Amino acid sequence: MPINTDPSTVVDAKDFSHVGAYLDEYYDALTPENLDVGLFLRRACEGASAAGRVGSALLDAGCGPTMLYWTAFLQGFVELHGFDAREENIRYLHGLIDDAAVGRIQPRYLDLYGFAAARAVPPITPVEFFAELAGKVRGLTSHDMNDPWPYPDASFAVVTSVFGMECLPSRERMRFAMGEARRLLQPGGRLVLVTIAETDRWKCGEVIGRCLSINRTMMLEDLALAGFRAARVTEHRATTAVLRNQGYNKMLFAHAEP
Repeated sequence: MPINTDPSTVVDAKDFSHVGAYLDEYYDALTPENLDVGLFLRRACEGASAAGRVGSALLDAGCGPTMLYWTAFLQGFVELHGFDAREENIRYLHGLIDDAAVGRIQPRYLDLYGFAAARAVPPITPVEFFAELAGKVRGLTSHDMNDPWPYPDASFAVVTSVFGMECLPSRERMRFAMGEARRLLQPGGRLVLVTIAETDRWKCGEVIGRCLSINRTMMLEDLALAGFRAARVTEHRATTAVLRNQGYNKMLFAHAEP
C-alpha cells in the first residue's frame, strides 16, 4: 500500500511527538538495515575516534531518542554528548541512563547490546556494556539544529547525525548545520552522516513526516559548500524500510573532514 500523502496527515519532524511509536516502528530489533547503519558508523568513526587522544568526545546532533542505540557501535570515545529539538527525546535518554545505573535494559535493546558486548575487548555482558556506554554521556541538551550550536569551537573528535539533517526545513539550513559541525570539529576530526534519500516523506504508523529529498550529488555539493573536503557519500538500499513500507527505499552514508 502506498504511503498517504494527504497534507493533513503530514507533520514536520520537530512536531512528531510519539517516542514509543517511533521506537516500535524503527528500533524494535537489530534489523539488517540498522546493522548496516551501525557498522558504517563504526568504520567511519574509526579514523577520528579517541585513539591517542585524551578526553576524546563525540557529539550526536539531532540525536532523537536513539543516541544510546547508535553509539553502541562506536568504540574509543571517552565522552558522549547529544542534543535534540524535542525535550521528550532528551527526557527519554535520561530515563535510559537511569535504567542503566540499576541494571535495567528494555527488551528492544537486548539484541543490540548483546551484539556490541560480544565484540567488546574483553567481552562483557549486555548489562555491563549498557552501563559503561551510558556512563560516558556527559551532556544532553534540548536545542534546535537550526540555531547556532551551543558548544565551543574544536570541541569534538567526531560529530554524527543519524536520520536528522534531512529533517531540516531546507538545504540552506542543512548547510548551516554542516557548517556548525565543521566549527566544532578538532583538527583531524570527522563529520559522519546517515540520511534518508530521494524522498520527501517518511512513515511512522499512520503519521507521515516531512524531510528533504536529497541525493548523493546534492549531499556532496552541500558538504563542499560547508567547507568540508575529502567527502565520501555512498547510496545504500533501505531493506527493512522497503519491507515495512516506511516511505523510503534509499539511504545516504557520508563522512567528511574539515
